[in-house]
Amino acid sequence: MTIEFTPGNVERDEHGYWTDPRIPQWDESAKSKDIDKWFEERNLGWHIDSLESSGTEEQNERFGDGECGIPDWEPKCDIEGAFLLAIYDTEDGLRALFAYPKGTSTVLNTPDGTIAFPNEVAK
Repeated sequence: MTIEFTPGNVERDEHGYWTDPRIPQWDESAKSKDIDKWFEERNLGWHIDSLESSGTEEQNERFGDGECGIPDWEPKCDIEGAFLLAIYDTEDGLRALFAYPKGTSTVLNTPDGTIAFPNEVAK
């Protein structure tokens, strides 16, 4: 049985962080199989964006200089139907977690052109 899950209202704090209150509070001890199961039960895939990947050079420098958040960072996910679930800090920097309905296609823009493939392999 699939559990319906739709985009929530994003209300970032003064540092730019936000977590959808409907998702579990996963931490470093969370098991990958449990996270995958949660998404699978909702027929969703997931994608992680990082400040390093989609932030500007200036935003990355500010974060590297110790700014505790980057409220002007707008994480990106080019997957059709994707929606934001969380923006959070890790030991490796700022991350954004997106969910998307399975069965759509992912389009990746590369220096050599555009490549599309099914989302089920796009984690």
